[in-house]
Amino acid sequence: MLDYLMIGNGSRALRDAKLKNTHFLGKLSSHPKRYSEIFIVIGKTYLAALPDFSNFKIRVNYSSGRNLDSKAQAWVRWLTNRE
Repeated sequence: MLDYLMIGNGSRALRDAKLKNTHFLGKLSSHPKRYSEIFIVIGKTYLAALPDFSNFKIRVNYSSGRNLDSKAQAWVRWLTNRE
């Protein structure tokens, strides 16, 4: 699971979370047949804890919307369009 607990921008917690997330996503990208695409539901506040995805061989989709309902609907659309 992605780690996104942080105290504030530029904090040590942010750097640690970004490092953990980079390591985690590196594992996913090393298995392209298993994980070629991922969907991330995350708020704007926590986007800074995510690494630059251009270094990974994974297609990344983000949720859109302001509340959990709209983000869940985007996730369901992504799941149903993959079939």
